[in-house]
Amino acid sequence: MSLIKSYSRRLLLLLGFALISAVSHASAKIYVSTSGNDSNQGTKEFPLASLKGAVSKVQALPKDQKSDGPVEIIIGDGSYFMAEPLVLEPGNSGTENSPLVFKAEPGAHPVFYGGKIISGFEKVSENLWKARIPEVAETGWYFEQLYVNGKRAIRAKSPNKGFYYLKDVAETIVDKGKGRTADLAVQKFKLFQEGIKEVSAFSANDFEDAVVTLYHKWDNTRKRITGFNPDSMAIYTVGQGMKPWNIPDRKTRYTIENFKAALDTCGEWYLDRSGELYYIPRAGETIEKLEVMAPVVSRIVVFEGDEKSGKKVENIRFENLSFRVSGYKMPLAGNESAQAASPIEAAVMADFARNIHFVNC
Repeated sequence: MSLIKSYSRRLLLLLGFALISAVSHASAKIYVSTSGNDSNQGTKEFPLASLKGAVSKVQALPKDQKSDGPVEIIIGDGSYFMAEPLVLEPGNSGTENSPLVFKAEPGAHPVFYGGKIISGFEKVSENLWKARIPEVAETGWYFEQLYVNGKRAIRAKSPNKGFYYLKDVAETIVDKGKGRTADLAVQKFKLFQEGIKEVSAFSANDFEDAVVTLYHKWDNTRKRITGFNPDSMAIYTVGQGMKPWNIPDRKTRYTIENFKAALDTCGEWYLDRSGELYYIPRAGETIEKLEVMAPVVSRIVVFEGDEKSGKKVENIRFENLSFRVSGYKMPLAGNESAQAASPIEAAVMADFARNIHFVNC
């Protein structure tokens, strides 16, 4: 009898150790849902509403819950709208044994949008639709990209196909500075008649918002048109001096975008500062099934390591998630000559980071 009791005690101890081991190596799970709330506990029954809320919940977990196995943020099906980027810093890092994992719930297809839905379109005519966006006039909200039925639409530009060519180029240097490129200069681009026809019809608003894009060899330069002289048939731009190794010339191609008169073909759109958004539908599109989205964030996920302290953002993984719609705003001074948009940040930025994975995203 005593032998049976001894074996029973040993068995209970073994089962207890096995249970403790299983618990200590189980992953911590935090749930996110479109029906959740960031004040919830983050359980499957009471999920959170956002990735930011989930990251905050991870920070609050006891250390022993993050020591063994992955910490999983499990995201339910549906559409999630982001008003700000998800920023991950060194303190949000996982470890090799316990990475931080953002993953879709099995069978789910969550989508994170860095934009907002634009609705209320009405027909100006069969080939021109418009929607009123009060925030544009009231708060100055402005966007330079538009997504229609899942595709990026074309901001009104001219010509619709191909390019115009410069007739002549001159530059007046205002401040030479000490580098190879002048710190400040005025460029004068003489146009052929086809380009003059476009600019001569500009309104005052067009001169504030229209953008000329110059394609010169391997670079492009994007500038607002600051002046126009019909007598010399030239437009003017202001900014840094032209790069001496790649100066625009008579072989330089260009387009002009974002002026109302350029809105003249299917798939183009134009946003007036008054808040009127105009769109010319593509073949097969109907106003009843129009899905339009404008970006509100330029970056969706940001990994910000601290190079000075040597602390990286690391051991983070994203699985089976979709990220859609982000926007870029050209600075007032425009985009100086650059190759492959190299100075411009991306929708996902990783600085001083390692072991970051996007799997099936």
